[in-house]
Amino acid sequence: MSEFNRAFVEDGEMLFMAVRSDGTCVFASPFVRDLLGREPEQVIGQNVIEWVHPDDLDRALFQLGAAEDSSPAPGLSRFSVLHADGSYRPIEIMGTRISPSGEDLLGFYIRSGVHQGFIIQQILEMLLRGASRAEALEPACDIVEWRSLGSRVAVSWCDDIGFHQIGRDLPDCLGGGDGARDTPWRQSRDRVSEVRGELADLDEARRREAHARGIGQYWIVPVVWSENFAPATVTVWTVVGGQAPIIHGFGVQVLTSIVTLILRWTEQMRQLGLAARSDALTGLVNRRGFFDSLKASDRGGALLFCDLDRFKPVNDEFGHVFGDDVLRLVARRLLACSREDDVVARIGGDEFAVICSGAEEAEAVEIAERIRAALEQPFEVGGSKVTIGVSVGVAVDALEITDSLFGAADQALGAAKLGGGAAVRIVDR
Repeated sequence: MSEFNRAFVEDGEMLFMAVRSDGTCVFASPFVRDLLGREPEQVIGQNVIEWVHPDDLDRALFQLGAAEDSSPAPGLSRFSVLHADGSYRPIEIMGTRISPSGEDLLGFYIRSGVHQGFIIQQILEMLLRGASRAEALEPACDIVEWRSLGSRVAVSWCDDIGFHQIGRDLPDCLGGGDGARDTPWRQSRDRVSEVRGELADLDEARRREAHARGIGQYWIVPVVWSENFAPATVTVWTVVGGQAPIIHGFGVQVLTSIVTLILRWTEQMRQLGLAARSDALTGLVNRRGFFDSLKASDRGGALLFCDLDRFKPVNDEFGHVFGDDVLRLVARRLLACSREDDVVARIGGDEFAVICSGAEEAEAVEIAERIRAALEQPFEVGGSKVTIGVSVGVAVDALEITDSLFGAADQALGAAKLGGGAAVRIVDR
């Protein structure tokens, strides 16, 4: 072996291993210490199949047998193998046939499975399984190879709830997750521009936090993912006296792309979820969303079942377009009469329901009466006025709100209709 080849094999940050067809190792480069926690001399003579995770064993045996009969499988293969510390570590293997000294062997190039390609695949699989935004962003931080240099990485973003952060040993105040003003992260978001700095550029509290972690330089990169929210940020810190964060330039480039994908994907899934539970005409919760809310309810309260009076004549006289406008106005009045946390739904053509969690009988009746009075007022659409009205059935249960309570409210509504409509009827439970 030439001096150049020897240096490449012995000093390279990839494990080179040669094994016989039965899996017995005859050579392992020094990088086996870093990858598997074993000395090369400990590995030689051992059967590498014994290190393969049980879940991967059949596949490993098949590929080893196939390689003996023809040639190793093309491309990369992934396995979990036993580290000297007792844990299983992901690795990637690419094989070839070699014949040193006339002996027919299998040569393997092995690297850690925790690398960008593996992480990206893992994230995509998580998103397809419906992982949350935070769950998908967690492994994304490892796309930047921060461990070897002692660096720190964080991703922060903002949504309807507020600011959030996922990262590697960085508090919110050093990754933008606190959403504070007059910080480099606020500057990056407002200007949608990169910001680089060091401890002297921060306030005293942030300097103390950074000093305690031995980090001294930061690089903040904005990630534009939505027109409705401030840009997310990717932050990389490097150690005091170490290299500038730009050393992680390629990793940050890949990370910002993945963060954009995750944020946009999860937002799209959220919007699709809302659309599936929303009534397209009124914007209220639809029938599916209503019954989903019933199933998710974990406390007692009241259920109001509302059916419009004299709505069919409106449609017959003015047409369905006019009637749709009236239904939109009805939805607005229902929301105005209900409490902030109530679930207001359109469950049929001119049927509506309200889930009032925690409401006792007196409060439920008060809400129902507000609805009755509000819908008795005329509706004006395109210069024409119509008056309809509503009948409301009320059912109350101090313990739970379920499908059976909805059935009771339906019975109460039937009684209101039989009495001539424009009334509130209650069923106690």
